[in-house]
Amino acid sequence: MVTMEAQPVQIIATYPSRVEAMKVGRRAVELHMAACAQITSQITSIYHWEGSIQTGKEFQLKLKTISKKEQQLVTWLSEHHPYKVAEILVVPLTYVSPDYLRWMKEVTHH
Repeated sequence: MVTMEAQPVQIIATYPSRVEAMKVGRRAVELHMAACAQITSQITSIYHWEGSIQTGKEFQLKLKTISKKEQQLVTWLSEHHPYKVAEILVVPLTYVSPDYLRWMKEVTHH
């Protein structure tokens, strides 16, 4: 049985460089806020900014964690993000294999 504190979630944030995404992802794992960090290949983002449509290259950082660590991780990401308006998304995971979830809980327990 999964308690409310141990619900698996994925937190997604975008960064202007692979180096920044790697640095943040590694630190989140070191601090036991995330069980796993994954950085995507470069993506293209199209968005409204300061009155015009912008196009930019970014990297997505995907962090796997449990709901108990969610708010701490979101706050930490917000405080350490290079963008004025950071994209930070929390996605509940409806299914995670039992062994993977057990591992997630173990490594984020600290």
